Amino acid sequence: MFARLRMAAATLAICLAGGRTTAAPVPAAPVVPAPTVTVQIRAAGQLLHDIRGIAKISSDAVAEMFETWLKNAFQEQGLTGLDMLRPAVGYAYVPANAADSWGVLVLPVTSEKEFLALLTRAGAEFEEKKDAKGLYELTQVGLGTPEGTLGDTTVLFRFHDRHVYVGIRAKPEQLATTALVPVGTLVDPAETAHVTIRLHVDRLDPAYKKRAAETMDEWAKQLDAAPAQMAWQKSLADAGLGGLQVLKRNVTAVLTSGDRVTVRLAVNPDARLGVYELAIRPAKGSAMAADIAGWKPAPHPFAGITPATAVGGSVIRVPLPTPELRDAAATLATAAFRAGDAEVGESFKPLLGELEKGVARTIKTGSVDFGTAVTGPDKGGLYTVVAALAYDDPTGLEKELRALVKGSPAARALVRLDAAKAGGFAVHTAAVGGLLPPEAQKLFGKDATVYLAFGPQAVYAAFGPNGPAELTRVVALKPAPAPLVLTQMNTKRVLGMFAAVDENAAKELARQLPSTDELVNAASLDVRGGDELVVHWESYLTLKNDAFR
Repeated sequence: MFARLRMAAATLAICLAGGRTTAAPVPAAPVVPAPTVTVQIRAAGQLLHDIRGIAKISSDAVAEMFETWLKNAFQEQGLTGLDMLRPAVGYAYVPANAADSWGVLVLPVTSEKEFLALLTRAGAEFEEKKDAKGLYELTQVGLGTPEGTLGDTTVLFRFHDRHVYVGIRAKPEQLATTALVPVGTLVDPAETAHVTIRLHVDRLDPAYKKRAAETMDEWAKQLDAAPAQMAWQKSLADAGLGGLQVLKRNVTAVLTSGDRVTVRLAVNPDARLGVYELAIRPAKGSAMAADIAGWKPAPHPFAGITPATAVGGSVIRVPLPTPELRDAAATLATAAFRAGDAEVGESFKPLLGELEKGVARTIKTGSVDFGTAVTGPDKGGLYTVVAALAYDDPTGLEKELRALVKGSPAARALVRLDAAKAGGFAVHTAAVGGLLPPEAQKLFGKDATVYLAFGPQAVYAAFGPNGPAELTRVVALKPAPAPLVLTQMNTKRVLGMFAAVDENAAKELARQLPSTDELVNAASLDVRGGDELVVHWESYLTLKNDAFR
């Protein structure tokens, strides 16, 4: 008995010792190089839903055409083979020689068999490579495309981890299972855009950074050498050179201090919005990161100029944050005034000269702000336009206007100084209704009047029967946050305004605009700081259901 126990103990000791000294090491996971560009696409089910929504906005006929195409292309089984609930991703490698670039589209699949059947239904042709198990080559795209569509482009694909990896211009070894980028490193669950494209700046070959600077230097040389026979052409070239300097400095900053540049594309059919976004994420700890984190736009002085009951309106800010941009803007403004100087009479030149000085002062403030709105119709079916322009100290401009009116009998017959008050500011008027064409008189009245007021840092104007009230409302506006550009409209009122002038034009427009009695954003452009510098653009999808009938 003791002999058997000693033998068992010895056997256990040998096993334990052997486990410590002879067990084979676990192989490390292969290191896959990080791609230069990555892509994420929303799940096919959501994409299909939103494509149908866009088609419906375009027209019922377009929606029907899309459904017919879908059925003809993929037959009764539709997109069976694609996983409709998981996003697609992709990646690309961009070496120093762009001609050697290649990429991979990664699609979620339900099974290998069902996806191959999907390709067959679509008319695609493919074959498994004899020298590489599980690797296929696509030889014909299908979907009604002509033979030879691929040309010299090699398209290979293989299945891995519930996905199909489709390589474009990839070599067989680049689609080996050990060389594939894991899907988990490509998917960002927080992304909601339909298509997200990311350029990983820190992974770019240094040759591209050098090439970008050289390209912009060459543009500057060409612009500087361009013949300029007219003064305005020389001014335009000088402004362009200033803009190029700013572009080069910012591109260089992104290439040297940037971590990632992202482009997002999205559509919201229910809200009839197209959304486009550019985001620049700087490297942590960089000067660029500090600048972006601390960037906060100043409130817009005319943010509330468009009331909820308006036909439409806009607020615009032209930012001029750098000396080069301010110089470029000043150069263009000076050229415009010089050209206009030859076209006006001697009595108007002092006013024009003061206007030029004021614009130059305003440009130096670092931004040019503007706002306008159209209201109405009133009980008589007429409309009123109101506008406001940021203008640094317009007292000199008002002084020259007074001098012009007092010194010109023609001006005195048209302009009435100090005709009213708006928010404590003098209002000057000009009765111009009789000078308007018949179409404009239908909108603003035969007795339409221009109302003009000068504030401490702005010039205000109104035109139409409700001008005094609108001017009083706008001069009282308080600065508030607003996008760089915001255009709003009430489509029902827009259609009514067109109908007041031309019924046929209104009917044609009605085929493209839904008649909605509320103010909607037609377009907006905004820039935000924080962890990323984000440029955000939205546009209203205007095509109505029967636009193509």
